[in-house]
Amino acid sequence: KSDRELHHFVTGELRFRILQIVLQHTEQFPTEREISQFLPRDALEDVAARLQELVDEKIVRPVTLAESKRREGYPHTFYGVTDYGWRFLISHNLLDSDRSVLRW
Repeated sequence: KSDRELHHFVTGELRFRILQIVLQHTEQFPTEREISQFLPRDALEDVAARLQELVDEKIVRPVTLAESKRREGYPHTFYGVTDYGWRFLISHNLLDSDRSVLRW
C-alpha cells in the first residue's frame, strides 16, 4: 500500500479505535478479548478481523507466550504496536492529545 492508502486504512473507524485501545495499555499489551470489551457495539468477529488486518499490514504485532508460560483458562496472545507502526503513526502525525488522533 502507498502511504496515503495506509493512512486511510489505519484511520478507518474500527481499526483506529483498536489502535487507540492498544496504545492506551501502556503497562502491558492487551488481549483480543480486552480490546473487544472496549468496543461493545462491534461484533467480536469484526474486531478480530480488523485486528488481523492491522497485523497483516505490520502496524500491530501479536505476542504469544511460550507454552511453558501459559496457564489454562488465561489468554496467551497479546497485541502491541510494531516499530514500523510507531514510525508510521509518528510520521503521519497520528499521535496527539486531540480526539481525532491516537493518544500516545
